[in-house]
Amino acid sequence: NDACLAKSSEDGVWYNGIVTDVYGDRSALVYFMDYGNSERVEAGHIVKVVECIPNGDRVDPNVQQVMSRKIAPTLQSTSSEKVNFLSLATPGEDGLLTLTAKETLSIKDLKGPIGVT
Repeated sequence: NDACLAKSSEDGVWYNGIVTDVYGDRSALVYFMDYGNSERVEAGHIVKVVECIPNGDRVDPNVQQVMSRKIAPTLQSTSSEKVNFLSLATPGEDGLLTLTAKETLSIKDLKGPIGVT
């Protein structure tokens, strides 16, 4: 759960947010803390500080500069201002970083009793 600023696809406005889940397609689930809703946001629309919001973009009045509490090395750094999803990793007891990810379970050919109503 990393604090961020995220651009909503609904209205194109930047809001205070918290990254709650990270997906393999370089998007993240962001909880907009000032309004109580969540949205899946692409990585290019998530930043850490106000100064990284493009000039001319609309910004919610509640937006304040937020800083990440965690620091981790980057694998690919095209811009240090973008959210580094590795910063969401937490150190384990063994000193290794871990990143929580969602697992999807698919059930194929589910068979059950026939004729049950």
